[in-house]
Amino acid sequence: MKILDVTKSLCPYCFKRIDADIVEDNGKIYMDKTCSDHGKVRVLIWSDASTYQEWGKYSEHAPRNEGGHPTEKECPYDCGYCNEHRGSTCTSVIEVTKRCNMNCSVCFASANAIGDNLSLSKIQEMIDYVAETQGFCSLQISGGEPTLRDDLPEIVSYAKKIGFKHVQVNSNGIRLASDLAYVKSLADAGTDLIYLGFDGIDDGIYEKIRNRKMIDVKKGCIGNCEKAGIGVMLVPVIIKEENDDQIGKIVKFAKAHMPTVKGIHFQPASTFGRYEMTENHENRYTIPDLIHDLETQTDREIIADYIVPRKKKSPYCSFSSTYYLNFDNNLVALTRRDGNISLKVPVMSNSKMEKFARNTNNFTEKYWKQNSVEASNKDSELATFSKRLRTYSLSISAMPFQDVWNIDINRVKGCCVSVIHESLTTIPLCLNYLTDTKGRRLYEEGVCCYESNK
Repeated sequence: MKILDVTKSLCPYCFKRIDADIVEDNGKIYMDKTCSDHGKVRVLIWSDASTYQEWGKYSEHAPRNEGGHPTEKECPYDCGYCNEHRGSTCTSVIEVTKRCNMNCSVCFASANAIGDNLSLSKIQEMIDYVAETQGFCSLQISGGEPTLRDDLPEIVSYAKKIGFKHVQVNSNGIRLASDLAYVKSLADAGTDLIYLGFDGIDDGIYEKIRNRKMIDVKKGCIGNCEKAGIGVMLVPVIIKEENDDQIGKIVKFAKAHMPTVKGIHFQPASTFGRYEMTENHENRYTIPDLIHDLETQTDREIIADYIVPRKKKSPYCSFSSTYYLNFDNNLVALTRRDGNISLKVPVMSNSKMEKFARNTNNFTEKYWKQNSVEASNKDSELATFSKRLRTYSLSISAMPFQDVWNIDINRVKGCCVSVIHESLTTIPLCLNYLTDTKGRRLYEEGVCCYESNK
């Protein structure tokens, strides 16, 4: 066993801040930590030790966020943000409702049918707060199920009017599949992307994970988005030995539904909310598992060399890759880890909040928005290729959220995805939904509950 790094983490039983080691053992990477009250914990965080240190070379440390408030209790108990947070926000999430028309067994928000809606004026205040404190980053309207609100187009329209370039709606697709007029109203309001839950192409998968058949709903949603001119991002939650055999099928489905489908954002399951993982953490689905499955299940149409680790603070939080679909129906990489491919995605800057948000928006505008450009017979070969490239691009990315078992405080400090609360506080997404072994949350409505949970 070899210790590669030291950090801070939390006890999964009591939320106490404790020391943690990142260790290599038997070809895998683990987090080892010990609580004085609850004993030792070991959790798998990276299933292929041979790639772990290579990915570590891509880390870019951002400066401290001078705009945060002073710390009193130390990270992670001072969020809102505190001044220990580093880096800028790439995506802000606003939950406009706690209501939902499903009851999924995997739901980190623990949404239900009787949740509350925020008032339109409060949501507008929260959107203003994001603009003032985090710039015009990407904005995700979420829930619950936000399409249960009839005034959702008004929310999107307000965000676009004050200057947000990219506004996406997180949805299960039920209303979007059955109400074309509503989808068109979202398009008219300026919605750039539907962030669509999509766990596979087999209804048996949805019956296990979402408690109902859903594939016809997903297809109907995509069809209506095509008619309305809104792009769709497929968002699969991947659970080992449940739907990890669906990776290649999801890529094939995405190709068949381009250019409406603009990408796939894989989310390996974490222990949040209603999803309970067994304490056998050897069974975790990690980034190397996903890359392996992408390679093997697509017959190496997608390979590891095309996949770029996140460069914002921690490369272990996520990856991204971008492709275009050529005229032979093959995905051609526009990204490569060594940077040798000339057609590259914009380089993200860590220097200033405005520049970071602008670069992020440029990427989403170019690759995620539904901008279909048809080639004509008069086009030159180069012009035809250029239009194909603009229209038939596909982003493949992943972000396995941290949970109470594997949370690394150093990574939390660099988180660029945040949830905005009614109280006008900003909580990193992983902390926002963090629950202990008894289902108690570390943060409730933007307020730390650590003392009350003791």
